[in-house]
Amino acid sequence: MAYARSLLPAQDAPVVDAMLALCGATAGLYDAVLYATDTFDPHQPGDALRARVAGQQAGIDAVLRETAAQAGITLIDIPRGLATPDRVRWVSEYLAESGVLPH
Repeated sequence: MAYARSLLPAQDAPVVDAMLALCGATAGLYDAVLYATDTFDPHQPGDALRARVAGQQAGIDAVLRETAAQAGITLIDIPRGLATPDRVRWVSEYLAESGVLPH
């Protein structure tokens, strides 16, 4: 949504608005929406598209947060700088403590 809202031309606004309405209509179906705010190296192997939007990551983050708020979604920020195994552990512990996953 955030990339669509930021990068698509103005004539696509009705489609983006419809996507936002769908997000709002389905927001209550989720137990939790976790969000990783880390920015990543735009030259990672296997991700040819990342370099195209690397300079826009901070702006997209702001749009994503605004879009989530408009859709009634509360984002749960995953701590920055965690290695992947630590991130998975943090998410699992958070969801277990929140009652979303069994202990």
